[in-house]
Amino acid sequence: MRLTIGVAVRLASVRRLKHLVLAACLLAGCAGTPKKNERRAELAIGASLLGVIASSVAMAAVPQGKPVLIPLTITFGGLAVASAIVYGVEHAKVADEPSGPPPKPNPAWEYTKKAEAAARAGRCDEVRDLDATVLMLDADFHDVVFARDVAIKHCMEAAPAAKAKPTSKATPPPKSKHKR
Repeated sequence: MRLTIGVAVRLASVRRLKHLVLAACLLAGCAGTPKKNERRAELAIGASLLGVIASSVAMAAVPQGKPVLIPLTITFGGLAVASAIVYGVEHAKVADEPSGPPPKPNPAWEYTKKAEAAARAGRCDEVRDLDATVLMLDADFHDVVFARDVAIKHCMEAAPAAKAKPTSKATPPPKSKHKR
């Protein structure tokens, strides 16, 4: 009779213990930020699987403790399944991309827009000034965007030709002082 009462007391304390462990693990898995929940679920899976293994080894080592160890093993197994479900739910969520400040516009773009407008208006001298500014600000942007714009390109090609043409009457070359 004493053996039966002792086993009954142990079973009652194991039941209370398994209920407390299960409640604590579920509360710990549900509290906190998603990253913490994910980490807690990973730890709970590992700990519960270790509990299943340890209680199974204890059952093999102490066969008379089976009435106590079987419910304990089942509790650890249930905890492993619950933790795996929590882990799966946390990994199924798609994380939103962090929203930061919008990227700053390239200052060379503003000058390029001004140069485009000036080129379309025929103000090639202004385009040449803006060409130097954009080149100084961002050489790659100048090569990829500024220099490839059709109106700007036309204005830049026309500029050397305009310099080569004389704007006033042609003056004869100076006479040589040496006579032949």
